Amino acid sequence: MKKVLAVAVAGLVGLWIVGVLFFGRAATITVDEQIDELNRDLADRAIPVSVAKQSYESGFLTSASRLLVTVDPAGKEPVRFGVDLDIHHGPFMLWPSGPKLGAYYIGFTPDLAAVLSEREKAQKILSGFADRDPLTGGVLIDFAGGKTLDLKLAPFELVADDGAVVLENGIVGTFSSDDQYSTLTGSVEFGALFVEDESEAGTLDIGPSTLTVDITEMYAGNMLTGELSYTLGAVAVNVDGAEHRIDNVSMYGFSGKNDSGVHGSVDVVANAISSTDESFTSIFDGPLSARLDIDYEGLEERAIRRYADINQRINQKFYSALLQGDEASGLDGLSEEDMQAYVLSMVGLIKQGFKFDYGISVAQGDANTGFNLSLDWVDSKALIHKKTLRQVLSGVQANLKVGIDKVFLSGNEGMMKMPVGLGYAVETPSGIESEATFNRGELRLNGQVIPYAKKLGSALDKELPWRAW
Repeated sequence: MKKVLAVAVAGLVGLWIVGVLFFGRAATITVDEQIDELNRDLADRAIPVSVAKQSYESGFLTSASRLLVTVDPAGKEPVRFGVDLDIHHGPFMLWPSGPKLGAYYIGFTPDLAAVLSEREKAQKILSGFADRDPLTGGVLIDFAGGKTLDLKLAPFELVADDGAVVLENGIVGTFSSDDQYSTLTGSVEFGALFVEDESEAGTLDIGPSTLTVDITEMYAGNMLTGELSYTLGAVAVNVDGAEHRIDNVSMYGFSGKNDSGVHGSVDVVANAISSTDESFTSIFDGPLSARLDIDYEGLEERAIRRYADINQRINQKFYSALLQGDEASGLDGLSEEDMQAYVLSMVGLIKQGFKFDYGISVAQGDANTGFNLSLDWVDSKALIHKKTLRQVLSGVQANLKVGIDKVFLSGNEGMMKMPVGLGYAVETPSGIESEATFNRGELRLNGQVIPYAKKLGSALDKELPWRAW
């Protein structure tokens, strides 16, 4: 029995040694391949950044390498900084944050301190990191080519005569994706942020927050299916002796597929909104709550992918222009063809079965004020095939409801009389309400037909701009 165990242990050790040797050699090749791939991608996107390997020292369990990153905007002095790589060979690796299993793990540390120290204005920023590396991270490559990225921005504290900026605990993020970047899971932990502005006699205090992502299908940086959430403990602003607060903020987004196409929702909730300012306390005897709700369905997946491709291309041009240091905005660098393609991709999203709902509400106890808009595209022809505004309106059904509780008009009850007197709203026991409906060209406000077409006149029959593209 002891011999069997000894042979088994020896076999496992042998496999581990073979794995280390294999992945150690593979790491050298992979670093070169990743650099070549990255440089090709940067060149294809006209981004003025290049990466070169300066050194590589291979070892049994670990290897070390140093890269040189050059940012070379047109007409400006290039900026160069080094990136130190600490490469651990798989299949089993020990890392300060814990053991890892995979092909290899590449820890990286950009030498941003060297760049910042060369610039007088940036030296103050550098001092705020208290000799810590501003940015560190690592990439774990699994056996199937999937990647897990770790990033950490160090805690920061900068105090000056005119104010202070403090980031507690830094920002820590971890994201994982498959080898095709078609999925993404992970989270980001944001430390508390405090900002003080002596000139404005004010402070901003943002509590810790968390972003969680679970995208099961992603295309060109857009979520097709999956969910994401964000939670924030509190935000407080102190100005002129008054404190304004928002507590317990949450956001949840979802996207999925069904027979009608891609559907989803976004919900944002602020559980408590308060202020010590007299203008708030004279009306409300306690905190308010607020929520935003967005729902959509009936988006064709093929149209979404087309939009995602064009949107990604435009974003690349925009960021490239920023890195080039162009004085004009990134949008100025876009061609007319880019803008036309973007508009057409947006218009192409609207087809029969598309539904959109949008609502905002603010409440205190049972008192509520807000609005809700619902819009449906009911025509068998898609929006992109419509020639005029009149034809577009013939494909739309919509409903808008607005309600204001008397509590929100405390001390200004007379404001209710004007919209009621003009027929824009009706009075209810709790306040005022208004409802507008639009049914394929007919507009009604609180049941009364509104002859809007006469006012628009010939504008209804002018050809839409995308018809000429």
